[in-house]
Amino acid sequence: MKILILSDSPSITTGYGVIAYGFGKYLNRAGFEVVFGSLQQMGMPVKIEIDGELFPVYSCYGGQTQYLEKTVELTRPDIAIHIRDPIVLTPTLFIQPYKLKPTLSRYGVKVVHWAPIMGEPPSEVVSALIEDSDLLLAPTEWAYNLYIYHGFPSNKMEVLRWGVDTEIYKPQQIPIEERAVYGLSPDRFVVMAAGVHDRIHKAYPILMKATSILAKKYDVELYLHTGVGSFKLDHYVDMLGLRGRVVIPAVYIKDWGIPFEDMAKLYNLVDVVCSPSTLEGANMILCEALACGKPIVASELPVHVEMTMNGGLYAPIVAEMPDTTCFMQVTTAEKIAEQLEKVIEGWRPNQEFIEAYRRWISWESRVREFIEILENHPEISS
Repeated sequence: MKILILSDSPSITTGYGVIAYGFGKYLNRAGFEVVFGSLQQMGMPVKIEIDGELFPVYSCYGGQTQYLEKTVELTRPDIAIHIRDPIVLTPTLFIQPYKLKPTLSRYGVKVVHWAPIMGEPPSEVVSALIEDSDLLLAPTEWAYNLYIYHGFPSNKMEVLRWGVDTEIYKPQQIPIEERAVYGLSPDRFVVMAAGVHDRIHKAYPILMKATSILAKKYDVELYLHTGVGSFKLDHYVDMLGLRGRVVIPAVYIKDWGIPFEDMAKLYNLVDVVCSPSTLEGANMILCEALACGKPIVASELPVHVEMTMNGGLYAPIVAEMPDTTCFMQVTTAEKIAEQLEKVIEGWRPNQEFIEAYRRWISWESRVREFIEILENHPEISS
């Protein structure tokens, strides 16, 4: 069976590119023929090396018909799996919307949307998914229940969570001196957060304020693997008295990232990974860190608890704030600081849990679940 993965390019080590890469890698190992279509790329196909094999990445820029047609004519897939926020299907919420089924169905290609949501899905999103899907994969049980509540038919949907490449993201003993490569102090307690910088829901100032609270009692340092975007981070550094305690990369490339191996090294070098996010579709940063054996602290979003198997420390949600189409779930700096202090004082996930979590979150497990889904949906796989 040949599967076309339509998403960000797997050569991009942030966002959906990470999911496309990991899923494609382990589908290939399981015997599927995999091709990639990049929704951000124009021009001739580029190639990416996975497991020593070169895979072409075809241009499917913006989901435009001419690019989709060319890719399908060249590759002749059986199934196309689209990994992206489903707002891209709706003209009221996305500036250049597109649909896949009108084009792909003419070639006999089944369309599977693997579609995260961060809150209550607008009716036009659900309607668009019903119209454009042969099958919908919900990346969390939480998303599945919301889709059902808002009218998506259960016989056309399954839960398939995203995974982590546990060959890369694993516990490692790295000399503390390696912290200097990233500008980190060798002897401070280092809190790390990571994510796309122009997303207000990442709520970095909450974590910065939590760091200022902890700094009154502990020698802490905050590493923000991001760039200046929605927040003027330097302003918060000065306002909160954190000068010398916050490290931000000198160069942060939003749509490229750093090699997976470097990210895994970072997780292993810091003391804790934290996310105070107010909305998330999955938040794979927490999953990758936990797969590396690191303690995680996060806002108590249902998706955070689910995707980390309730294996971290969670700051309670205390308020709601309206976003474009849903309510952001907000915690406080004080609640985040309380949980981080538990880690400073010695709390760690136990080894038995980490081993179980790594088995559960691995892409091998996800591919086995995907094969079961195909067996249960012969209308997709036949």
